Amino acid sequence: MLERYLVDQCAPTLAGMKTGSLFTIHGKDSRSIKNEIRKINHILFGKGLLLLPLHTTSTFCLLYLYRPKHLERDLQKPKCSKLLEECGYSNCHPTTCLLNLIRRLRQNGGFPHEIGLFLGYPPEDVKGFMKNPHTESKCRACTGGCWKVYHDPEKAQMVFDKYALCTRNYQNRLERGASLEQLAVAG
Repeated sequence: MLERYLVDQCAPTLAGMKTGSLFTIHGKDSRSIKNEIRKINHILFGKGLLLLPLHTTSTFCLLYLYRPKHLERDLQKPKCSKLLEECGYSNCHPTTCLLNLIRRLRQNGGFPHEIGLFLGYPPEDVKGFMKNPHTESKCRACTGGCWKVYHDPEKAQMVFDKYALCTRNYQNRLERGASLEQLAVAG
């Protein structure tokens, strides 16, 4: 069952096109989710992917599928590290940043805006959203994509189109019997 969620919500991450993806599972007990996560990680770890529960309640579990090497690369970029420092992250080591993100998710009960950096969103767009989270007029492309775009809408639209094509492709391959291990690209 978790495989379907992974394909529907995380195909670009499985394909190596995206650093990370988030999705929520509702109505499952934490023990069965932990067992499924363990099985998925056993399959995907050798492909350079990791599935983490970021926040769990009695009604849902927020899961993060990501590529640790991609996250490390992204967080080392000067614009990302500067933005994280502005958000109170004192260290840009991926594990430390993830622990801080988890703490912020659990304390605030909402999504800290810097979460986009963990998903591979452009830092300019994450910063634009942080400055204008409720102002659509500042956003240059808000519909049909993975994130609100403040910097380069043409480039973002090309990325959105690639992600959509990848997701359809992966959904079709899963329906034709491909396994999660076959779908995940090593990297």
